Amino acid sequence: MLKKYLSYIPFVLLIGFLLLMQFTSYEKVDQLPILKGDGIEWTSDDLEESLIKAQEQDKLIFVDFYAKWCRPCKMLKSVTFPRESVGELFNKNFINLSIDVESPQGNIIAKRYSITSYPTLLILNSAGQEVSRKVGFVIPLQLNNWAEESLAHKK
Repeated sequence: MLKKYLSYIPFVLLIGFLLLMQFTSYEKVDQLPILKGDGIEWTSDDLEESLIKAQEQDKLIFVDFYAKWCRPCKMLKSVTFPRESVGELFNKNFINLSIDVESPQGNIIAKRYSITSYPTLLILNSAGQEVSRKVGFVIPLQLNNWAEESLAHKK
């Protein structure tokens, strides 16, 4: 009987988290610490350099399109991306690129991929073609599942 209810845990956690976000002020979200450590390691390269590296290393590219004022973007950076389980999967299999859509270069790239909501997460192949897209905040388990599905399509 317990197994029946275990499947509800991720859903309950997500609902609880969303309720917490609803009642959390912008000021408090801005004050959330961005953890350093074993999470996603972001490249300082631009998209073109990342495409070259992806081809050389036979990897996909994970792109986080964000805006500095975006509340769910901040939640991703403080809750999901720093997780060790996320870092292990993404650092091994992807070139990880984070793009501020309000920067001049970021705006051009966002238009290229028709980014209209933030955060938008893309997985690209080494030719720069979109493999998969996810919009909005996701918990670590959802992000990893999505990434694994994209990796399965690569093979």
